[in-house]
Amino acid sequence: MKNNFFETLIYYVVGLIYPVAYFLLMSEYFHKSAFRGWIIILTIYILICYVLYPFSSRIISEKTADKKSSIFLESKSVLFFSYLFGPFILLKNKNKK
Repeated sequence: MKNNFFETLIYYVVGLIYPVAYFLLMSEYFHKSAFRGWIIILTIYILICYVLYPFSSRIISEKTADKKSSIFLESKSVLFFSYLFGPFILLKNKNKK
């Protein structure tokens, strides 16, 4: 479960895609500020997911490695789901220990 620095750095660089896309989508397409009103709740969740992304991705990759079910899952979809559901994955893993 231990990540080295370089691997964590790569996860954070790749994980920047999702918050940047979120902020661009909110400001350019929906014409809403991501830091005002009820949208700040979603913004805080996106930022929490970004911080937890390396740890949840590591858990998901360990669980799907060398499994027959991973044939149906593409790596990009696994990374997206580990980003989006990262806090819940870590809570579930913490409760098992």
